[in-house]
Amino acid sequence: MLSYSTTAIEYDEDTILKLPRRELYDIRTQIMAEDESPSMEPKYGLTNDDITPKIYEGGFKTWECSIDLAHHVAKQLKPLAGGQGLPNGRFHMIEVGRHWIKTEHRPLPVVLTLCDYNISVLTHSTIPNLFLVWCACSSLLSDSPEDDIEITSELTNRFLCDLADHNIRINAISGAWGPDFLDLVPQVHREENIQAATLVLASETIYALPTLVPFTETLVSILRTAEKSGGTASGMVAVKQVYFGVGGGVEDFLRELNKIGGQSQVLWEKEGVGVGRVILGVELRFGQAL
Repeated sequence: MLSYSTTAIEYDEDTILKLPRRELYDIRTQIMAEDESPSMEPKYGLTNDDITPKIYEGGFKTWECSIDLAHHVAKQLKPLAGGQGLPNGRFHMIEVGRHWIKTEHRPLPVVLTLCDYNISVLTHSTIPNLFLVWCACSSLLSDSPEDDIEITSELTNRFLCDLADHNIRINAISGAWGPDFLDLVPQVHREENIQAATLVLASETIYALPTLVPFTETLVSILRTAEKSGGTASGMVAVKQVYFGVGGGVEDFLRELNKIGGQSQVLWEKEGVGVGRVILGVELRFGQAL
């Protein structure tokens, strides 16, 4: 059983999409039920702390910029997917790989790489949320803003078969940004006769200086690897203009990005409501792929 609520995403002037996400209390209940540790210390993600650096990076919470990114991507996908390609607000990165050469019997492949610092976020939140989005697209959820759905073996098999039928592959990576992370990112470009279009989606990943630099280096490395293989690559990074008290922000990110061969443009911006928020389009500077 999954308990969920929906978040309203404005698709256009006449349409509001309801993005399902697993309820935090449901996640906490599962974590506590599975906990076999004798320690009485509260588990990460179960306290009121937003983050605990190098232990818990806030993945169970839906942050403002995640909603901004889901809204922006949904609008971009409208002419391509008719609204069925709605991204999950919990995704921190999605790598999409597609054949440029169509095959006779199979749809073009799509590779989703889902990432978070904590593996429990991936297993208890990210993947369940992906499943809930599929349920919504398959008209399996109720119209109620809060509800439960029973997870049966039949429903799970239907989900997996649907992924296989549409040639969608899902990978999940937990851990910090850096060289070890890059070694785990699937490179669909290595497969014979495949040139991939890679899109990296990231939200709230530059909130502190200790993580800003390795994230930026990881992002640029992914883009560079894709372009070296003959594909195309870009990213969308949704962030606040400044993160008070922890040192991160857009200015430092752009400085680091420019230093290592990247460039950006503002795709969307929200001002006049406390701390400003932006979505930055990121790509390599011309001639930087090598």
